[in-house]
Amino acid sequence: MWILKNEKNVRDGPFTFNDDSFGISDASDLRYYQPYDDYFPSDQWELLTLWDELGIPHKRAKQVWGPVLTVIGIEVDINNMKFTLPSQAIVDLIAELDRFLERLPNKRPRHFKRKSWQKLAGWLNWSFNVFPYLRPLACLSHIYNKLTEVKDDGKRIYCNMEIRSDLEWARRRILASDGIFLLESLMWTESDADVVIEADACLTGL
Repeated sequence: MWILKNEKNVRDGPFTFNDDSFGISDASDLRYYQPYDDYFPSDQWELLTLWDELGIPHKRAKQVWGPVLTVIGIEVDINNMKFTLPSQAIVDLIAELDRFLERLPNKRPRHFKRKSWQKLAGWLNWSFNVFPYLRPLACLSHIYNKLTEVKDDGKRIYCNMEIRSDLEWARRRILASDGIFLLESLMWTESDADVVIEADACLTGL
């Protein structure tokens, strides 16, 4: 990145997070990259060509770009300023909740190994990144209580009424949520403003 910014004079990105590079570009600012026979944002093109000069290998599948990207499992919509889970991830999470909520033919609740409950708790915890109202105390407290009581990973834990109520609540919240919007509104009217300033751009005077 030092070479890119100081030798190639690419000042506005890309940036680095651990071993990943990222940045923001105008949708029209694209350049053709011959090795992949495709167009890429200019900053990304600069990085790819630098890697080629230095002999650093890279894979086409990892060179992703677009208005919506999945980053560490979270769908980032840069134009709508929104974070959420990918559609398939939501479908999978709801299916897993339904599996735990399903009753046996005799109407008794199902029971699962402690390890399975830990996996579900971890999955829900991860979803809190984009579903902030699903706080641990709101939908995981009774699961955590059971996990504390039962120490043997092979022992089964029933989906009792308290846990069922928590999971059903979480399920409803997930289906109703749009994720996290970084801005309260994407459009503003004059009535939303604290201060309104009018100006004239005429070169010959008002």
